Amino acid sequence: MPKFSSIKDCWTNWILKQKGEVRWHRHIDNDPLVHGLVTDDVDVSEAVACPIPAGGATFHHCRTLHYSAPNSTAAARRAYILVFSGPPKKLDKPAHRPWQTEEQEALAELESLAAERS
Repeated sequence: MPKFSSIKDCWTNWILKQKGEVRWHRHIDNDPLVHGLVTDDVDVSEAVACPIPAGGATFHHCRTLHYSAPNSTAAARRAYILVFSGPPKKLDKPAHRPWQTEEQEALAELESLAAERS
């Protein structure tokens, strides 16, 4: 892993505690073909900076809001991400998460357009 000259150059997660329901999400740039999600429902004054130096690690709950600013250096920033969870729990009524439906519909439309061209 590359060495960084200052703490500003390293990966920094901004962690916010998640309590209660899943917050409203949207796709980055409101593009359902972009897999990344963001939420505007955040009070950044509650964020805690967690700088992660080269070779460092972060562990947090899958529902913890987290963010890292864009890389402003010429050095590549790499990450190895593992996701773990317990067994799924079937809900009587599925959670309303329209961002998932938007992505599925956009991917289906993309596949349909590709099929028309071939």
